[in-house]
Amino acid sequence: MKKIILFILFLLLFSSQKIFAQGSLKTSNKFICADVEGQNGFVTVLLPGCRIGFDPQLCFQNKCYFTCKIGNTYFTNNEVIAPFPTNAKRLNDGTSIKILDTIRTTWTNKNGCDIIQDIYPVEFTKSGQIVYKWKIFNHSGATVSVPSQYL
Repeated sequence: MKKIILFILFLLLFSSQKIFAQGSLKTSNKFICADVEGQNGFVTVLLPGCRIGFDPQLCFQNKCYFTCKIGNTYFTNNEVIAPFPTNAKRLNDGTSIKILDTIRTTWTNKNGCDIIQDIYPVEFTKSGQIVYKWKIFNHSGATVSVPSQYL
């Protein structure tokens, strides 16, 4: 009986750490940290502590932009583009979750595809790195080319 209770407590603890409400999620190791905005996927890289406005930033807050083209439509979280192209849509409706040390932001059903952004830290002997990875999940079954850009 104790094993079952411990197992249930473990599952509850693990589940509560895995999925978070929208807002800002953080991932880090002892050398580096990433703060990821929940719906638009903006990434701010900082030194340990991960407190925007207090700890040193290694990039500008909310100024890291992803853009891709699916079909004839551009999808971007770039809020600086002016005028905004008529064939573009903003990536501001994503869902972010934390899976172990990876923050995954998913924008669903963009011209039949899901755009998936994974952000995670890698620790080396004397330094660390934040890795950015994007995947496109094609729901249509047809071949789709998705040119992408990160600034």
